[in-house]
Amino acid sequence: MTPDGPFQGADGLVKEDRVHTSVYTDPRIFELELERIFYRSWVYLAHESQIPNAGDFITTSVGRQPLIVSRGADGAVHALFNKCPHRGSRVVQAECGNNPTHECPYHGWCFGSNGKLIGVPYAAAYTDGLLETDAFDLARVAKLDSYRGFIFACLEAHGGPDLKTFLGPAHRVIDNLLDRSPTGQIFLDRGQHRYEFAGNWKFQIENVVDGYHPMFTHASTLENGTQLQRSHAASGYKMQLPGERPTERGTSQLDLASVYAMDNGHSYLTNPGGDRRTGNEVETYRAALKNRHADRYDEIIAFAPLNAAFYPNLVLRVTDNEHVRVLRPVAVDRTEVVVWPIRLDGAPAELTRGIVRHSNIHTSATSVIQTDDLEVFARCQEGMQARRPEWIYLGRGFGREEPGPDPGVVCGPGSWEHPFRAQFQYWRRLMSSVGE
Repeated sequence: MTPDGPFQGADGLVKEDRVHTSVYTDPRIFELELERIFYRSWVYLAHESQIPNAGDFITTSVGRQPLIVSRGADGAVHALFNKCPHRGSRVVQAECGNNPTHECPYHGWCFGSNGKLIGVPYAAAYTDGLLETDAFDLARVAKLDSYRGFIFACLEAHGGPDLKTFLGPAHRVIDNLLDRSPTGQIFLDRGQHRYEFAGNWKFQIENVVDGYHPMFTHASTLENGTQLQRSHAASGYKMQLPGERPTERGTSQLDLASVYAMDNGHSYLTNPGGDRRTGNEVETYRAALKNRHADRYDEIIAFAPLNAAFYPNLVLRVTDNEHVRVLRPVAVDRTEVVVWPIRLDGAPAELTRGIVRHSNIHTSATSVIQTDDLEVFARCQEGMQARRPEWIYLGRGFGREEPGPDPGVVCGPGSWEHPFRAQFQYWRRLMSSVGE
């Protein structure tokens, strides 16, 4: 099992309706995931609203690779490895800022916002022409592209599709999010939540489109008569239909919604009912959207994706609690999560305050929802140390999926597990291939 040779074991670890426990626990598999999935395929880096002006930059990481995402003097976006080509120091330590140049703290080598080497102290001791070549510029990612402000990259060269093809029908979720802004723009400028959990990265990307778990994992928040309620303003939204118990042949509220799975591991879960907060109950916001979209307003609101998973590292929440969630694998049993509440440009301040407040309730390290999930992720990691059973079952709804609205898309009720099966089919393809 090496980064440069086929991983012969991938096919034996993924079946149609189950996966082997080792895909969550084997450090060797994790290292290959970094190489094949996070470094050679498309991953989300940043949103353009985080670097609106020339000289703006943020620092981020994909797996263990430190990166700088910056906007050059000409307005172009650059994604650079945060490593000085002289002695290997991390060049930029700040999380974000504005600076037309970046100076290495070790020996003062200086680089432009586009990564170009522009200054070397006491350069006379080096070979003539050092600054005239690009050999000592900050290294660039192999491929960089964006879709409606969402910046994606392939860190290493590969033979896969272009970004639009990679996104496929999932791009409609991004479109719907932007359509919900009265100006067609969004901003990630309302702070962030950042934390780690003691589990494998795949637990998080699976969980956001798992409509089966909420009534159990979040029982203290959701059940009738409990002190806490999962809603924007304690309205008592429930995850099961009135009068039903999960032990009966009842229906989860999320089964009134649908979950869609597609090629390249992407999926999205729709909003299960009109009683979920979507923002359109704010009259000034509703009027602004109708003014912008005219006859398309009803279509935009009706689409209502709730959570979308852009495999392998991006989650978008489009209704009820709009946010961008990014996961970064650190180790086989350790994952970092960063969450940015979304500001819909042109929306009333009341709506933005609600989004931020709900982000604190839902996705922060001290929330009443995400903390439940993080605890379960840790328990899954612990449970998977047991040698038996060897296989994890992902068979809910297996063989009963229906064709979706686009080729390669399948759909079913919101609690079914076809999104996870689709994720692992893509996982198997990436892990088995070289250069894709």
